[in-house]
Amino acid sequence: MDHGTQTAAARAMALVDYRECASCGRSLSSGEFSRNQKQKPSPKCKTCARQPNKGQPTGSNGINAELEQRTCIECNQSLPLKSFSHHQQLKPNSKCKACVDKVKVEGDAQPRLKRCVQCFRSLPKTSFSKRQAQLLDPKCKTCVEDLERAAAASSAHVASKWKFDQYYRVCHRDKSGGVSVRVKHNIASPLLGYIPLGRVFRATAPICNEQGDPMVRLEGPHLPTAVMRFETKYSSKEEDGRVERQIKEAWVPCRSIRNEILLEPHQGPYTCNGDYERPSRFFRCVVEGCKVRGSADLAISELGYVLYGDVVEVVESIVAPDGLVFLRLHERYFDGAAWVVERSLDNESVLNEVEGPWTSSPPIPRTEAYRCVQDSGAPVRMEPELSAAPVGRIPCGAVVTVVERAITDQRQVFLRIVDFNAIKNDEDTHGDKWVIETSSCCASVMIKVNRGWQGRLL
Repeated sequence: MDHGTQTAAARAMALVDYRECASCGRSLSSGEFSRNQKQKPSPKCKTCARQPNKGQPTGSNGINAELEQRTCIECNQSLPLKSFSHHQQLKPNSKCKACVDKVKVEGDAQPRLKRCVQCFRSLPKTSFSKRQAQLLDPKCKTCVEDLERAAAASSAHVASKWKFDQYYRVCHRDKSGGVSVRVKHNIASPLLGYIPLGRVFRATAPICNEQGDPMVRLEGPHLPTAVMRFETKYSSKEEDGRVERQIKEAWVPCRSIRNEILLEPHQGPYTCNGDYERPSRFFRCVVEGCKVRGSADLAISELGYVLYGDVVEVVESIVAPDGLVFLRLHERYFDGAAWVVERSLDNESVLNEVEGPWTSSPPIPRTEAYRCVQDSGAPVRMEPELSAAPVGRIPCGAVVTVVERAITDQRQVFLRIVDFNAIKNDEDTHGDKWVIETSSCCASVMIKVNRGWQGRLL
C-alpha cells in the first residue's frame, strides 16, 4: 500500500508545473504565479510581484540583474539588461534603447515620397497639398498651379468642351446590350444604365479624365430617353427623387478598357434649305425593301416601300427621343411626308448615303475618274435608262473620265463618259454615252478612283 501510495503521489507531483521565479530564484508551482507572469519569459511569483522594488533584483541564478548581459544585434555591444526595453527583452534578437531611438530618428528624417500622376515624378509629401496627399492619384502643387493657369488662359476653349452639340452613335454591344453610362468621369465608376446598340445621342466633345480615358458627358439634369435605366431598389416617389439628384452627371466612355471603339461620330439632325450650303442628301436602300411611314414613328403602319438598290433624295434627318434616326424623303416619291429609318434596331444599315448628282459646266468644270469592276464589262447606252439598248461595252479594269453624274426617275445612278476610245463599239454611234454605276442588285459596276489617276488621264 505504501509503495502504491508513493507511486501515485510521485505521478501527481510530476503533473505539477514548476517555474523558477526571476526575482527570488525559487522553484515554485504554477499556482504561485499570476496569469500575466506566466506569459513572460522571466516570470515573478506573486509574492515578489507584490513587493516594491527595493535594491537591485536578482537574476535567475541569484545574481544582480545589472550584471546580466545581452548583446544588441544592431551595434553588437554587450549591454546590461536595463539598456533594453521590456518589449525588446521579449525578443530573441533584441536591440538596445539607443539603437531603437536612432532608427526612429533616421526614419523620421527620411522623406516619404509620392508619385505625381501629372508630371510622373516621385516627390516628398511636402510637395503636395493636404488634400492631394491623401489621394491615391495625387498631383503636386506645381502641376495643380500649372493646370489652373492653363484653364484660366483658355476659358473659352474649356467652355466650348461643355457644349452639348455633338452627336454619337453607339457602335459596340457589351453584356448589357449597348454602352454603359457612368455616374462619374471615370470608366470604373458605378453604372446608371446603358444606351442600346445603334442609338444616337447628344453629348459634349470627348473629355479625357486624369487616367487619360476619353469620355463624353450627357446633358442633365435628367437622363435622355435613349438611356435604358437599370432596375433600382427605390420604389417611393421620395426615393425616386433621390435617384434623380444623383444623376446630375452622366458620362459615356468612348473606348473600352480593351481599347475597343464604343462610339462613332454622327452628323445629327439635318434640314435641307435648297441652297448650296445645305443641299439635299441622297441614300441608297441596301435591304430587301424599306418601309415608308407617314411620320417618324415605328408604331404606325407603312405607306409603301423603297426597293432594294433605289437611290432616293432626303431633305431632312431627325434624331428621335429614343435615339433612332429617321430620314424624310422628297415629297415627289409618295405625294407627301414620307419617313424611313436610317438603321434597324440591330444597327443594320437600311439606307447608305451616296454621292448626289452633279454635272460639269464651262463656269465650273469638273471631271472624275471611274474604273469598271464588272467582270463582263459595263454596257454603254445612248440614254441614262436601262431600257435603252447597249451600243458598246467598257472592258473590266478600264479607267474612263466622267463629266456628269445623274439620278434618274427610276432611282438609278448613271455616269456620262467622254473616253470613247475605251469603249468597244458594237456599232457606229454618235452622242452622249452613259453607263450605270451600280446594277439593280446593288453590285458595283463602276467605282471612283483616286485623283492621282485623274491627273494622268487629263
